[in-house]
Parts: sequence; structure tokens; C-alpha cells
Amino acid sequence: MSKCKIIVVANQKGGAAKSTSANLLSYGLARIKKENKVLLIDFDPQASQTNSFIDGLEDNMFISPTHPSNIGLIFQNKIPKPLKIEDNMEEFSIDFLPANDTLVDYAETTEMKYDEKIFALRNYINKIKNEYDYIVIDTQPLFGVLTKSALVIADLLFVPIATRAVDENGMKRFFEKTNELLGKYNTEINQILIMPTMYSKVRKESTRVLNAFKLYKNFICAMENFTNTKVIILKEFPERTSIQEAAAYKCFLIDYIKNVENSLVSKQKKELIDIEEYIINNVK
Repeated sequence: MSKCKIIVVANQKGGAAKSTSANLLSYGLARIKKENKVLLIDFDPQASQTNSFIDGLEDNMFISPTHPSNIGLIFQNKIPKPLKIEDNMEEFSIDFLPANDTLVDYAETTEMKYDEKIFALRNYINKIKNEYDYIVIDTQPLFGVLTKSALVIADLLFVPIATRAVDENGMKRFFEKTNELLGKYNTEINQILIMPTMYSKVRKESTRVLNAFKLYKNFICAMENFTNTKVIILKEFPERTSIQEAAAYKCFLIDYIKNVENSLVSKQKKELIDIEEYIINNVK
């Protein structure tokens, strides 16, 4: 099997389509080349990714410490068993580790040393990565220990950033803190993909921020721990009501777009698939 690539989807700001991006990325990696073995990990206690696939979280399905798919097992040096998410139309599947809010308890516990928490995810992935071609990690919208634990093992950092002024202001600090983190733990990221999201050409702010993002490549590459990192600014991701509604239908985003009988959504389908293929082609 080829070397596994660890892809971390991160942004300290919420509402930037982070979970949507992780969903799209996992789907594309498995769909475009069906022999790819893909694991998607929801490492966000808010469990947005998990809720987009699974009902029943209110029944504490994955909160029980003994449940074989409880992501918290990695903090006990154990190996959780991923669920299988199948796409019957396209005839492929991905493995999926759901999240639950007990991740907060593990992140905040005083029973583990800080570095033990930072390296819990790395230790788990090192045990199972030979089974996969790609591991995609959806992180929380916070630069805390859970996000840091994902960043220190990333081969590729995928950063969706909304084309809004408030998100632009936080972008610089996110990369500055990530640069500091990589230096502290003596690790590096090979590639960064930045995807402007929530883009609307009718909003002047959206176009202005999009143009500003295109200038950030040199800013990032000038940082000490990003000098050898390939940085790519991706094609902008549109602001669409249909995309925001997809999670309620418990399926992959593209599956939802394909099956909605609506002329407007139908026009969006090709646009979304084109973006998916553009993203996958830039995952090197």
C-alpha cells in the first residue's frame, strides 16, 4: 500500500464550512479512485460531521466508554473500531470515526500530561495508518489541544476560510500560532490548501476578502516553519442554501445535491463536482 497521507481540515473560526469541506474531501478521495482506502475522523466535540451521517446521538450511542467506536478510546491507548459509511449509488465506502462531547473531558482532564494529550491522536494513527491511503481529520473551531494534536501529525493542512472580514482578521493569527506549534514539536506540514468559502459575487465584501486571501501565500511561506511548505489558494467555494441544508439528510454532500429535484440545485451539481475534482487534483 502507498504511504498514507494525513489531511487535517482546520480553522479556529466557526462557520467557514470546515465540516462540509472534510465531507467533500473524503467523498472525493474515495469516489474518484475507488480503490483508495479512506478514514474520516470527526475530532470535534460538537460532532457536526457525525450528525451529518448518523441519527441517535441523543441516545449516547458513542458516549459509552465501552462502545467500540468511541473516539475517546485513543486517550486510553486503545484502538476504536470505525463505522462503515457506504455510498450505494457510486459503490464505494469510507471508514468513519464519530465524535461525541466527551472529547472535551479528555482534552481538559488533569489526569494526563499536556503532551500525552497532544500525542494521543498521533499514537493512534501510527498504529492504523498502514491500512489507509488517506486519513481526513475534521477538527474543532478552536485552537485548543484537540486541534493542536491533529496539526502536529498533518501532512496536508486544508484550511477553509469564509470570505468575510471577520474571518480574514483571524486568518493571520491562525497561521502564526500553527507556525509556533510546528516549531515547538519539531514537525512540518508538506502542503497547505486554502479554500475561500461562503463566496458570493454579489457581496462586495466577499470579493474584496477573496482578493486579499490571494496575497497570503507569501506571508505564510515567509514563516520559519513553512519555508518548505507548498501553499495553494484553491478555487472559491460558493455560498449555497442547498449546501447548508445537506447535513439534515444524513448523506454525503454531493449525494444530496445529485438527488434533489430542483432546477437551481441541478445547476449547482456540476459546479460542486468540478470544485471537488479541482480540490482532489491539488492533493499531492
